[in-house]
Amino acid sequence: MSRRVLTTLTTALALGLWSLVAQAGPKIDVDKGKATYAAQCLICHGEAGDGSGPAGAALNPKPTNLSTAAWWADKTDTAVMGSIRRGSPGTTMQAYNRLTREELENLVAYLRGFEPNK
Repeated sequence: MSRRVLTTLTTALALGLWSLVAQAGPKIDVDKGKATYAAQCLICHGEAGDGSGPAGAALNPKPTNLSTAAWWADKTDTAVMGSIRRGSPGTTMQAYNRLTREELENLVAYLRGFEPNK
């Protein structure tokens, strides 16, 4: 293989990898998601995400049980983030519309840990 072809291929590969890295965006941090959950969600949804938080017992309707396969069955990460951002009308689930995209992504990554068989 000629030196020119090798240089061209090396440059193309480097640019391609750089493009992938640049598009990757921030890395998901489940520990940050756990901290957000502890600060914003645990009081109602509980330690295990099953709706048995200290405030959950007094609420009607009860907080969503995030640990059931049925709840997760049709949920995309985008849908879960939208529910968090908008809240849930007819319940005490308020809108958390001040969370950043990164905070929401980290939180949903943590919530996915409640999903059975994950």
